[in-house]
Amino acid sequence: MHLTGFTFIRNGFSLGYPFRESLQSLRDICDDVVVAVGDSTDGTREYLDTLPQDNLTVIDTVWDDAMREGGRILAEQTN
Repeated sequence: MHLTGFTFIRNGFSLGYPFRESLQSLRDICDDVVVAVGDSTDGTREYLDTLPQDNLTVIDTVWDDAMREGGRILAEQTN
């Protein structure tokens, strides 16, 4: 069996989200981890570049702030 984990993040540092710990947990139990990272302005994307890339795939995405109401942008990112 092959297990792939997925998550998305944008501005994880400035929002105080524990994404580093979350990614480590995913990497510990998954064969591969895919991270969709939004156009961050706080160094989140740069941090991901410092991690070992052996089982990590980073996909850059653009978040449309006009879609924030009702969580529409979150739904779009998971699609």
